[in-house]
Amino acid sequence: MKRAFPQNPHLTVPEVLRRMTGERRPRIGPHLVLRAQVTLSYALQKSGLPRNEFADAHLYRERSRSRLMEKWLSGQSTLFRISAAALDKRLPGTLPVFELPLFELLADAPISERRVAKLLEPYRVKEGHFFYGSCPWVFPDLEAKMAEKTIVPIMSETDMENLKAYGTADSFCVILGIMRAAEARGDLSMHLFAAQYVFRALPMVLKLPWFAPFTKELGRQLFRLRDRVLYSHFYFDVNWRLLLRQARDPKFHSYRYRWPRDPETGRFLEPADPILPAEVISGWDWHVRERRRANAKALRRVATRKKHASA
Repeated sequence: MKRAFPQNPHLTVPEVLRRMTGERRPRIGPHLVLRAQVTLSYALQKSGLPRNEFADAHLYRERSRSRLMEKWLSGQSTLFRISAAALDKRLPGTLPVFELPLFELLADAPISERRVAKLLEPYRVKEGHFFYGSCPWVFPDLEAKMAEKTIVPIMSETDMENLKAYGTADSFCVILGIMRAAEARGDLSMHLFAAQYVFRALPMVLKLPWFAPFTKELGRQLFRLRDRVLYSHFYFDVNWRLLLRQARDPKFHSYRYRWPRDPETGRFLEPADPILPAEVISGWDWHVRERRRANAKALRRVATRKKHASA
């Protein structure tokens, strides 16, 4: 008899159902479509041209129009590295956006710890670097961060608070990578911890103008990844409205020393937390709460009747 349920514990319920029904995955995954959309969004904004003029100047040039850009954006065709590299020659910065580990980490499929480590390797502090021995992670914009005095040293591999405070797409990739590695080895507590910080760090990524148009799709893919581990799915939710307000607020910043201060105490006012942790209560506590709620409702009905009677 053919085994219906796979032995791999990291397959999600939808994946198990797909295997049972024989449903095939889409040829081009949503994470690859998002990679093409974000990459082209960056290149388009870098060029400063309207969409049609950008396509003529940087994609088709002297060739006939082939709707290639529309195919990339819709997922009908894959944007390959060679095309991103060609764009990068005319619009520098396009290739680093294309090569962000974020997009492969977003793939809704099992991933090994070894692959996650390979994707995050460019962020590892190399021997000879002045941070070597004190910080495990270093990012390409280190000098710019130091110039604007928003540098945040990452003190350990899982220093989520400072990775969130760093506030860039690269530091976000490391948080997401830690979450996917925890999923791969079945570390539920680390997965829960990292998944919460993925959403806490998300507003700073959504402030990037080339990510902002795809907020809904990025959020959808992150929720799908969180739900790969049911422990994290049930133990917290996200205040999405608050998260979006933070992403759209020009004054919001993840860096502590950019927070406003309390006029009386002088203490930094910490931003509201978009994470809504679940509460586990005993059956008896639930019974007491429900009884109190029912009593309060009955008292309100009595008060309403008395009010109408006296009127």
